[in-house]
Amino acid sequence: MKDLLGTPFPAVGVKIYKMEDETVPPGAFRDYAGTSYCEAVMRATMGEPQLLKPGSISVCRWSPPVLGLKEAESDFEKEREPKLPFLISAAAVARLADWPAEAGDPDIVLLRGERRYFEKILEKAGPDAIYDGDGSIDKTMVPALTGKGPVHPAKAALVKAVNALLDFMGRFKAWNKLTVWMFKREGTSRVLNWILDRAMANMSMCRNSTVIPYLTGRINVSHFCTGGISWGKNPPHYMTGGVPFPIYKRIESSIGK
Repeated sequence: MKDLLGTPFPAVGVKIYKMEDETVPPGAFRDYAGTSYCEAVMRATMGEPQLLKPGSISVCRWSPPVLGLKEAESDFEKEREPKLPFLISAAAVARLADWPAEAGDPDIVLLRGERRYFEKILEKAGPDAIYDGDGSIDKTMVPALTGKGPVHPAKAALVKAVNALLDFMGRFKAWNKLTVWMFKREGTSRVLNWILDRAMANMSMCRNSTVIPYLTGRINVSHFCTGGISWGKNPPHYMTGGVPFPIYKRIESSIGK
């Protein structure tokens, strides 16, 4: 399948395996063990299909309960919303170009690109296919992209500035070690979450680009969060979006016209 966006980042499929669903095809994906969902998507983007299971994510405290890979136990985990119900047995991620036929169709297609690409995607998809959330900038930029909700220019400028700084700081090993230390602990994660919820994007690839489209059946787009820049290695001027696979197939051929 061709890259919908025409950007250096290929489209990445995501399939959620629930306990009652079919089993994961043996050998179709590599068992993931690492920092975060964002990092797993980055590995998939580089041509390494990944399979996330309970216990796969060792640092990020946001994505496991959000993806249903961990039961929400603490108040911090229970407050992550929306989230998939526990227990999701696995989440598979792979480029569409690498997607194994035996796995069936993915549920969601993750896209990353500049604002103008997502504006075109939303236009082609139509209003009935677009997430109509509350407009909180930590969850969605759809209202701003469609001109039908608050734009939050000051907050959007802050997100871009901070993401650019995170991209720069990511070149230094000491900073990367510090982020791992901070995100691995619930106390520091709580402080960071308070800031992210109010001033920045939060859970950009796990909640915003995967869970919200999966639960609503609609497209969502947001800025990247700290993890999406630091661990996902995404360009700070890009946005991330999740498109339910049936919608992706409907608009794929027309998006380049």
